[in-house]
Amino acid sequence: MRIVNRNQFSYYFGKETGEPFYIKSGEEFSVETRDCFEDKIKQPEDLENPEIFEFIMSNRNPITGPIFIEGSEPGDTLQIHIKDIALANRVLTLIGWDVEEDPHRIFPQKKALFYEVLDGKIAINKNISLAIDPLVGTIGVAPKGECIKSEKQGNFGGNMDCSEVKIGSTLWLPVFVEGGLLGLGDVHAIQADGEVGMPFEVSATVVLSVDLIKGRKKSMKWPRAESSDNISTIVSDKTFEKAAFEAHREMMHWLQEDYRWNNEDIFTLLNMVAHPRVCQFVCPSVTVRCSLSKKYLPQI
Repeated sequence: MRIVNRNQFSYYFGKETGEPFYIKSGEEFSVETRDCFEDKIKQPEDLENPEIFEFIMSNRNPITGPIFIEGSEPGDTLQIHIKDIALANRVLTLIGWDVEEDPHRIFPQKKALFYEVLDGKIAINKNISLAIDPLVGTIGVAPKGECIKSEKQGNFGGNMDCSEVKIGSTLWLPVFVEGGLLGLGDVHAIQADGEVGMPFEVSATVVLSVDLIKGRKKSMKWPRAESSDNISTIVSDKTFEKAAFEAHREMMHWLQEDYRWNNEDIFTLLNMVAHPRVCQFVCPSVTVRCSLSKKYLPQI
């Protein structure tokens, strides 16, 4: 299995972000990722280093890539299968470091907290131990036009922090430039919906494969995901209301095109059992997914 090295990274999605790593459709490969702070914080004292702190405030979410999928062209679709996510043995979270994430100043001083990953669990204290449930926080392709910073999100994917992008899941992304130029990083060991504060940040190795689908469904305007339990449409916009409405509409179009139900039935179904979930609201754009249990799909 070929490896995309962790040293092949940038802070942008786009066409001019470095020498591409070429893969063929269907090829399984692994991608080494750095944590969202480029692994700069190795001990609690590093957060007090002005040079390091200034760096992490200006540079977040390094993504490994770009990965060029041979044969892909604008108008195509990438079907990305997340096969495995192997974590480093230590995770990091910060508290009190960003007034936007702690507006009431619950923590008067910034602090870096480190935890060990042992037997698939992270012990917060002697009474609380959490099972890891890793996800790929940032994954996307080159957008149409100028490069976009990897901490942002949009119809190209990006910093969506969607908990459905995990082991065993499939993600669909539209292609806007030749090769797609896939990039990924910002792996989280555990993250609650909304990403309130900071999750457990960690460097990792992600095993995946990418199938090239020539062309794109007419209804597809935003990233889509499928896990063992749900299908989801993932939309980012300036407000929760706008993102939730568009994710709901994207799901309607998906079901209409794939399953040929009429709009009245689909609209009624989604109103009753589809759930808008906040992936993240710590960025200028809010990311919301509309998730529908797959148990309803055979009935459609």
